[in-house]
Amino acid sequence: MNSVITLDQYINLVKTDDKWFVIPAYQRGYVWGKTSRGKTDSVTYLCQTLLDGYRNQSRLFLQGITLSEEKSADGRRTGNYIIIDGQQRTTFFYLLFLWMNDGKREFNLDYQVRTNSRDYLRRLRDIHSVREDKDDASQDIFFFNKTLRIIREIIGGDKELLKDQFRKYILSHVSFIQISLDMEKATSVFNMMNGKRATMKQEELIKADLLRRATKPEMTGDTAVATENTILRGLLAREWDWWLYWWNRDDVRRFYRRQSAAPLGWLLPVCEGSKQVSLDSFVRKCLPDEANGVKASKKVFKQLRVKQRRFEEAFDDVVSFNYMAFTLRLIDEDGRFRFLQTYFGELEKPAFDRDQWLKRYMDLTVIGLTHSEITGEAGQFEDAFTGKLNDFRKRLSDSYVYRNYWRDARNWLILRNLDLESKKNIRRKFDFSIMDSNQNSLEHVWPKSKVLHQEEGQWRDGNDKVLDPAVAVRVKQVSRQLLEESTGRRITVLEDEAHDYLYRSDMAAGVTEHSIGNLVLLYKNDNSRLSNRPFLEKKAILFGDSGDEDAIRSMHLLHTVGKFAKPSWSATDISENYKEEMTAFDEYFKHYEHDGKTEKNGYR
Repeated sequence: MNSVITLDQYINLVKTDDKWFVIPAYQRGYVWGKTSRGKTDSVTYLCQTLLDGYRNQSRLFLQGITLSEEKSADGRRTGNYIIIDGQQRTTFFYLLFLWMNDGKREFNLDYQVRTNSRDYLRRLRDIHSVREDKDDASQDIFFFNKTLRIIREIIGGDKELLKDQFRKYILSHVSFIQISLDMEKATSVFNMMNGKRATMKQEELIKADLLRRATKPEMTGDTAVATENTILRGLLAREWDWWLYWWNRDDVRRFYRRQSAAPLGWLLPVCEGSKQVSLDSFVRKCLPDEANGVKASKKVFKQLRVKQRRFEEAFDDVVSFNYMAFTLRLIDEDGRFRFLQTYFGELEKPAFDRDQWLKRYMDLTVIGLTHSEITGEAGQFEDAFTGKLNDFRKRLSDSYVYRNYWRDARNWLILRNLDLESKKNIRRKFDFSIMDSNQNSLEHVWPKSKVLHQEEGQWRDGNDKVLDPAVAVRVKQVSRQLLEESTGRRITVLEDEAHDYLYRSDMAAGVTEHSIGNLVLLYKNDNSRLSNRPFLEKKAILFGDSGDEDAIRSMHLLHTVGKFAKPSWSATDISENYKEEMTAFDEYFKHYEHDGKTEKNGYR
């Protein structure tokens, strides 16, 4: 119902001691009195407008106020009114009457969640001695006091003003439209009405609604219920704020990779079962039975608490961290939601091996299986697995995998490092920032610029740069001389002053300097430091024997260290390592060939 009412009629809605105007949790702080770019602040403007109207005895119409009658858990009216829109004006008149009545309240006003603001207003009596204090405990209190000071200066400064007459004037001559709404629509309407101002996030509306539902109806003088409500709301609000703090930590955001601006990361989407969270859908899905009850609110908070604890445990545990971090970087936003929804929302079997499930999901994601193929029926999995495993193997074995399929090479080498750490029982969180630098995370063990091959009658290096013919011939001659001086063992490493060269023709068929046999992982800065140096120089830098004082981050990459631990690196080493990597790949994925036919993965 909408109607034009006077300020007197508005105040009479809560005139008795047991009725209150309630500022709900989703409302922002009181800010009237705040100046902006030299403009007159709202308190000064309204005080001057009221004085002008009083002198002329004219009627004043203010912007409408939107209210909703508060109801208890059983649907009965409590007599209180929730202010959906009109907080600033209502608080102003509360303070104005407090000043005119020398500290006596004209009506009751309750700041529902900001308990320090509510307590301050309830004990505020000595309104004439309010001074400016920039250290006031909250925004609300600072502007409460500023409003009182402006009222004192402007209205109190009018020496001809008769308080009693002025009071009668504003009660009878100030009017506005009262808009009444059902409680169920209150927060949604508030968000819509504030759309062109500071828009509240859906998470904030959900928090406010849960805190509102957690509040028992308060009767006049029932201090026990009031105290219980204050304590409960405070505990729940602080718990929510901790979740907010945790999800906004840089390391947590990098790990869970929630792309949209979601203050609580994946917590609410997983609990609600929808990637996009809204107040309406949250209430419909999570509070279907006792939509207005304290019990329902507590139950939802408990569910959120359990899920939040599991999110934190997954982040803190080394094994789950590594498996999940890699997986979350391999899939898009929609895929992350489906993965997390399944892991945190559906897998609740007591004997469930979470680490085994995560490793399986990670491995199969690397070779390209989708969520539905990984978690689907056995037949669907088998059909997808065989084809995608063969496709990945073909790409990984490509002679030019560095150029053509560098992501596959990088992902396989990450798996290799994780597997080696697991086998050596090394428990540490892997640094997945190595995936941020894209192709720069791959390093040629033997520099590609120092591998020669002939193409169309020209000598070229691994970058396909054409070499000066005289240089190429000289290099080849020196290589032959070294070969003749050897003791029968084929030498392919050339050390001719500043030149160390290998020949692609000395490598096995299908193997080049760009194949998986000559690639390792390095972090970006380390990659730049090793650059195109000869193998032994790279080794010296990596193991700290070069005199370079800067630490090498890549030293914890076991697979990389293992390759550089060799005494030398030749065309034969590249060929043998290529074979070793492909054999390791086949062994790594071999047990998944019968995965769909066994009972051990019945949790899919």
